[in-house]
Amino acid sequence: MLNYGIRLKSERERLNMSQVKLAEICDVTKTTQSNYENDLRAPDLVYLSKAAEVGMDVQYVITGEHCEKTLDDKSLEELREMTEALLNKIDTLQKGLPYEFQK
Repeated sequence: MLNYGIRLKSERERLNMSQVKLAEICDVTKTTQSNYENDLRAPDLVYLSKAAEVGMDVQYVITGEHCEKTLDDKSLEELREMTEALLNKIDTLQKGLPYEFQK
């Protein structure tokens, strides 16, 4: 086996995400996410691309060697805080819009 599943799980945990959350981001089911992490299926390029967008070290998942450009924990936390603040502002703005423009 390639053992990419162990590395995928490790990266998911480093990003402090549940299987469900990463599955949602990468547009797969929780079962598919679990299959990836258990080396039962291999993730495709679309999945890996979406995972990379949220800070996953895809090079590490595939090869076992870390990419030097991966965000450190402090940067990840700052990114999460900024994202949460931005989403809160969007929600606040949407509440002031007419009903048809709200979520």
